[in-house]
Amino acid sequence: MSNKWINRHTNDYYVRESQRNGYRARSAFKLLEINTRFNIIKKGNYVLDLGAAPGSWSQIATGIVGSAGKVVAIDRLQMEPLNGVEILMFDLKNSIDEIHSILENQVFHAVLSDMAPDTIGNVFVDHINSLDLADIAVHFAQTFLVKNGNLIIKIFQGGREKEFINSVREVFKKVSFFKPKATRVSSKEIYVICQYLKR
Repeated sequence: MSNKWINRHTNDYYVRESQRNGYRARSAFKLLEINTRFNIIKKGNYVLDLGAAPGSWSQIATGIVGSAGKVVAIDRLQMEPLNGVEILMFDLKNSIDEIHSILENQVFHAVLSDMAPDTIGNVFVDHINSLDLADIAVHFAQTFLVKNGNLIIKIFQGGREKEFINSVREVFKKVSFFKPKATRVSSKEIYVICQYLKR
């Protein structure tokens, strides 16, 4: 870990604010901004958080849905318990049938995916790998979302995002790109906001 990274991290406004607010990661502010703008998660909603570790998006989601709602978090990594969040430990690439069985055919109002691949530094390869994860998120959305449900997906930009968007528009009535202020300027990540699942 370089001194440059450490200095950037410790001087980062969103890192400091996440620590002050008790959030597990600075990414909490990305979901807060997305939800303020697009109203993806509402009080009383059931929310499925994919690739949830360390849990900052689940923290935000459970605060929004309240006691009448529910948040289920899934990750292949172990995640520390969170009040109001059901945590499942699975590799999302090969466990959808088992997850479906465990959730006993539950349906959700929103699916969240802040998943990112292990990056190798090759922009195009990282981009394609992020789209593979995005496809998994869309599959989960089609499996678990209610009609007119919503999906948030993180992808890395790299040339094929328009093709992905066109495919998602076949599934959702409204699809938008959004880059939250909490996203670092140098980052290639962008969020795809998918609203109103077609059935």
